[in-house]
Amino acid sequence: MVTPETNPTSLRPRRLHLAALVGSLALGLLHGSDVRAASFTVTKTADTQATCTPSSCSLREAIAAANALPAEASTITLPAGTYVLTIARTLTLSADITINGAGSATTIVDGNLSVRVFDNPANSVQIGGVTVRNGKDGSGVGGGGIHNVGTFTGTDVVLDSNTTNGQGGGLFNDQGIAYLTQSVLRKNKAATGGGVANTGSISFLGSFTIDGNTSTAEGGGVWNNSLVPLDNSNPPVPPAPPTGGGTISSNVSGKSGGGIYNTGGFVSLMNVALDGNSVSADGAGYWNSGGEVDVLNGTISRSVAGRNGAGCWNDGSTILTNVTLAANSTSAGQGGALWNSLNFAYALLDNCTVAGNSAHTGGGTFNSTSSASSGTVEAQNTIFASNTPANCSGGISSDGNNIDSASSCTPRVTSDRANTNPLLGALQYNPPGPTFLQTQALLSGSPAINAAANCPPPDTDERGVTRPQGAACDVGAFEVAVATSTTTTTTTRPTTTTTTSSTTTTTIACGDVNGDGAVNIADALLTAQYDVGLRPCGQAPFAHPEVCDVNSDAACNIGDVLRMAQCDVGLVSCVFSCRPFTCP
Repeated sequence: MVTPETNPTSLRPRRLHLAALVGSLALGLLHGSDVRAASFTVTKTADTQATCTPSSCSLREAIAAANALPAEASTITLPAGTYVLTIARTLTLSADITINGAGSATTIVDGNLSVRVFDNPANSVQIGGVTVRNGKDGSGVGGGGIHNVGTFTGTDVVLDSNTTNGQGGGLFNDQGIAYLTQSVLRKNKAATGGGVANTGSISFLGSFTIDGNTSTAEGGGVWNNSLVPLDNSNPPVPPAPPTGGGTISSNVSGKSGGGIYNTGGFVSLMNVALDGNSVSADGAGYWNSGGEVDVLNGTISRSVAGRNGAGCWNDGSTILTNVTLAANSTSAGQGGALWNSLNFAYALLDNCTVAGNSAHTGGGTFNSTSSASSGTVEAQNTIFASNTPANCSGGISSDGNNIDSASSCTPRVTSDRANTNPLLGALQYNPPGPTFLQTQALLSGSPAINAAANCPPPDTDERGVTRPQGAACDVGAFEVAVATSTTTTTTTRPTTTTTTSSTTTTTIACGDVNGDGAVNIADALLTAQYDVGLRPCGQAPFAHPEVCDVNSDAACNIGDVLRMAQCDVGLVSCVFSCRPFTCP
């Protein structure tokens, strides 16, 4: 695989900041204090401000009582009901507080379109089973629903129809640490980050929905300049939920970044559909400048841009693995599926399907070129088909085994196939996998079947089907499943069943502890969490501890974390020689 050139002066400061977050995230979770616990139960939906008693206690009064006990971690039980804030003051959580609702469908806290609902200025706050809606922040700071500067953990939280003239209509994570499990952000509005804005670290776990949010400027769904894993990989307390993923769909940006706007930060997505997002300018699916956006097992589809990069707009680094890019369009701009900038911008398409996209120029991919600082679009085992007016513009760097339905994806290597119809099915749900992930199946007789090389990795296709199913992996994001054959012979004697199985050996690179085919900040984070006791050894996503000892000192610890982080920001080579590590 070609090693991309990078622009150290533009990427390194932000990436070093992200690497530093590894330690703060892992070690920050260890903080705890030996405190007593207080409990309060809300008994009325009315928004009153008196003294909380066992027989008469509003949500505001319960929070005030908990705030009066800063040395104690308080729990507030919030029964089913709609709690409308008629007193125009935010519910400020100035102590460590847990609010337990009866479920987001039945427990609703309503800002009455007049006030931000919750503010956490510096503490550890947990909210579960609650809908936060109709909050309004007019201060210009942000967080119409929730503003977080401390540590916030939300489980079964719905942020609905909140607004701000600042950042983060639903949630503004303002240099804090946030975890959202089984979360929904919908119909929120902001100047930037209609659904959520992040300047700290926010992790999405389990299923999530970020749909129908709006920004007047950047980031209809998500605005980020720091760290956002949307990949079920960073729970506050391991293990993570057994499955994760979700939708970032139908979000609208008045400028750029309809689904996601990432400026100098790191965004990691897995099992995600970015569908039907729109922008007046660039990057309807996502917009990335000076940072990195990685997508594993995803679909970017039906997004519309006024200018460039209807699916993806990249002026940093982006790695797409097992991704379907389909039916994205820009009538006036460049790059229907992907637009890649000058200044050594780098995009990798690994086992992707790029089909049916359209643009004024470069319906599939558009790569900006100049004599001094061209971008790089690297592709391997990828299908380019039926994009208009051309599959590729500006050239690609081929690692081989790509299929081009025409002849514009050049220069080619020997294993590439031009003027070849890959025989793709329609964009639709093809089981197994999450129902929101639509893919394009390889039809019978497709030349993409058994035609990939240097695979695995990836170990599965976009839907989770094991690769390879035949003699080799299939090209593109879809792997045709081969039915297991079992022969049964029946006579007057007992039935005999014979099953033949095969074993595939996969080599994991030294340092690639999560097995995603790359050594980067995600591996550093997992190793740091293991080192401080927050991550079980050998349990996914820390699935390959045997390759964690990158400095060969017979341990898996912070020294290895540092080397992985240095590799990710380009300070050292990412080719390590591991001493095999065994879980204690």
